[in-house]
Amino acid sequence: MRVWTLLYFAPNVIDFQAIANGGSSTGDLVTRARIWRNLNYLRVDLFVAVSFGLVPLYLKVTRLIGH
Repeated sequence: MRVWTLLYFAPNVIDFQAIANGGSSTGDLVTRARIWRNLNYLRVDLFVAVSFGLVPLYLKVTRLIGH
C-alpha cells in the first residue's frame, strides 16, 4: 500500500494542489479526481482490513513474549 501511495496517490495530490494554486490542468480534472477518490476509498478499506487482520497476530505474539 505504501508503494501504491508513493507511485499514484502522492503525485496526484501534488498535481491537484498545483492546479488549486493556479496551475494548468491536463485532461479531465473531474474524472481524475473521481478516480482518485474511489481508489482512495479502496486503499483506506484495505488498510483497515489489514490492520484488523493483524490484531490476532499481535495478540499471539504478545502471549508468546509474556510467557
